[in-house]
Amino acid sequence: MAFVVSLPLVFYLNLYVRKKSRFAFLVRFFLDVLWGIPSIVYGAFGFTLMVFFGLKASLLAGMITVALLIIPIMARSMDEVLKMIPFELKETSFALGSTRLETAVKVIFRQALPGIITAILIAFGKGVGDAAAVLFTASFTDSLPYSLFKPVATLPLAIFFQLGTPFPEVQERGYASALVLTGIIFLISIISRTLSNKFSKRIVKLVTHNLRQAERLADYVIFLYLGNLIEHGPAEEVLKHPKYLKTKNYINGEFIEELIIDKELNLKETIYPEIFVQAKLALEELKHGQILKIVIDHKLAVTEVPKALESEGHKILEVKRQNQTDWEIFVQKRNGIYTI
Repeated sequence: MAFVVSLPLVFYLNLYVRKKSRFAFLVRFFLDVLWGIPSIVYGAFGFTLMVFFGLKASLLAGMITVALLIIPIMARSMDEVLKMIPFELKETSFALGSTRLETAVKVIFRQALPGIITAILIAFGKGVGDAAAVLFTASFTDSLPYSLFKPVATLPLAIFFQLGTPFPEVQERGYASALVLTGIIFLISIISRTLSNKFSKRIVKLVTHNLRQAERLADYVIFLYLGNLIEHGPAEEVLKHPKYLKTKNYINGEFIEELIIDKELNLKETIYPEIFVQAKLALEELKHGQILKIVIDHKLAVTEVPKALESEGHKILEVKRQNQTDWEIFVQKRNGIYTI
């Protein structure tokens, strides 16, 4: 239940919302606050909901309460995992024509899978070992529930109630419950470590321009230039015996290629808002991947125009000073594939 809420939420925050978005900041802030709230407060909140809807203490009420308890833990853990994924990896996927959904499912999810599994198991361990959250909502019984609407005894509550009795036989059952709970947490830790090690072998560990570093660390290499796939294959084969001239020239340090300008826009003596409007109209006339050169002499626009165009999903290739008063901005048209 918590996984169904947490995973779409963190993918939305990391792929569909801008990094410095106020909405993303507020969501992360409230998740951090909810993470720090004591579990007994969640139990009281769940009990209040039960009274409001006229429900009795049951397995379903306990499940909902525990789900509310572990959603902040799971979501923030997954969020930190996704934030560690190299931005260049997302950019490469977008450059090859992938949509946000394809990038999320086929690239980012695979890359983050070890961390996501760890986040799920950590949250699961927290839910299994918590007693206060289900104290008011799941009740307690010595019988196994045969319905979602029947009371249930969690292991922490069983330990609490059984060790509080004066009967040695019941106390022994409490110690056995404690041993089982400890074993479950220990098993979760082992499974988490094993799965993380297994899936970490299949993720991209490095996005680099350093050929020596790539040759030393990489098993498989993908070589791209300006969003175009040039060559890919086993690292040793691509770096030592490249098939294409562009790859060979880049490896030899001779990969120098002038940008092919598809349209030039002279906006000197134009105010900033008008510069952005004219640049946007000019980009609408270009095709995906074509390059627009903008010449301006407005100092504020040197920083504001690239930011505004990037927010529209286009790629700023270079901002270069032409002389004492003029600047050149090179923009590659992108068909709204992604937003930085």
